[in-house]
Amino acid sequence: MGYDDMGYELWKPYLRSIMENDMKEVSIGHKSKAEVMTTCLQQMKACFLDARLNKLKLMEAMAVFFERSDRSVGEDIRAVGEIVRLCGLCHESNMVLKKNRDGNFMVGCLGFPQVGSLVLETCYL
Repeated sequence: MGYDDMGYELWKPYLRSIMENDMKEVSIGHKSKAEVMTTCLQQMKACFLDARLNKLKLMEAMAVFFERSDRSVGEDIRAVGEIVRLCGLCHESNMVLKKNRDGNFMVGCLGFPQVGSLVLETCYL
């Protein structure tokens, strides 16, 4: 799903195998660290740009895993989900999966809105 729909088989072991072979080539002196890093970063950037262009496929795949609410607009539809990580800005509150008033999922700091700058940490899915 998602990445698979874009033709990426990220779960297959050959990707790790290629990286391990490249690291071995560096260790025996056949390739430089910079050469391997450049190649890896170019591949990752191409994958990222492709994923960004095809984000609808990712969002459709993710929608399968997130339950959509049938609540009316007047209700508080911001459901707090699982903890994602500690907030990178306030370093005190947890970042959690939420649902905004438009029904879109987002990751936001539990310290918001008390700490106004934390809106910068919000990532809409």
